Amino acid sequence: MKDEQDKSIEFIRDTFKEKGFKKAVIGVSGGLDSAVVATLCVKALGCNNVIGVCLPRRPIKSSFPDIEERTDIELIEKLCCSFRHSTIRPLERVFEDLDYGSSKLRMGNILARIRMIILFDIASEYNGLVVGTSNKTELALGYFTLHGDGACALEPIGHLYKTEVKKLAKYIGVPKHIIEKRPSAELWEGQYDEDELGASYEVIDKILQGKTPAGKDDIAKQILARVEKNKFKLEMPTIKSPNNTQDTNSLSCRIKPLSIQEKLENEFGEWLCIQGLSIPDKNCDIFIDKCMKIINKDNE
Repeated sequence: MKDEQDKSIEFIRDTFKEKGFKKAVIGVSGGLDSAVVATLCVKALGCNNVIGVCLPRRPIKSSFPDIEERTDIELIEKLCCSFRHSTIRPLERVFEDLDYGSSKLRMGNILARIRMIILFDIASEYNGLVVGTSNKTELALGYFTLHGDGACALEPIGHLYKTEVKKLAKYIGVPKHIIEKRPSAELWEGQYDEDELGASYEVIDKILQGKTPAGKDDIAKQILARVEKNKFKLEMPTIKSPNNTQDTNSLSCRIKPLSIQEKLENEFGEWLCIQGLSIPDKNCDIFIDKCMKIINKDNE
């Protein structure tokens, strides 16, 4: 796991350098994924550049009686990074008053988006980046809220399956009780990931890796159907391209760069037409050399 730790740390450092930021803002839930991401960010950026934010539904003591000793605060103290805490209950109550609270799923999505609104505001305050805590399993399943926990500038563990995150957590020293805690987004009372997904992460990861355990064919069908149904969550909004077709960009959030041929056409199309030249599909370097010889000859 040392190699994985080092590569993840390098990824975080490089991403922050590339984007021109120094401060990381992370939603710390007391769960495994956020604990791993917070630890990696502290190792990559230093404790003074990491702000952990806890946003429970209820005030800490009434919602999670032992949280101060066992989860968020203990982790933050261990990492020695900055800590912000606030209950989101007043904002939740607003949506309940508007009659949005009848569906657990809808309210759960609302809470995830409320949390992300706060995280992005804190990131603005510190001129930092919001760091995501989703793993590869969750991303593949679409087990996240669009513009909620799926909104961030980077996903340091987005390439790791949940079971791999657990191994990395042990290696980097995440507290044992956090590693063993039953996975839950805590969006409503008694909500647990594996109950919703219909299988343990160990089984799900094997299915996603094409290694379906014996006797799990029915579950595999459900899991793969979910992947197909939710793959739109990993795509950027569909944008109409100049030739009137749909151009869907991937999660990389980058517009497809122009090819060398397209650049030549844009810059020198008229001149090439006068010269009676056409742009080749291949060997553009040789073609460019040919053009330069013509230009140099004209300038003599």
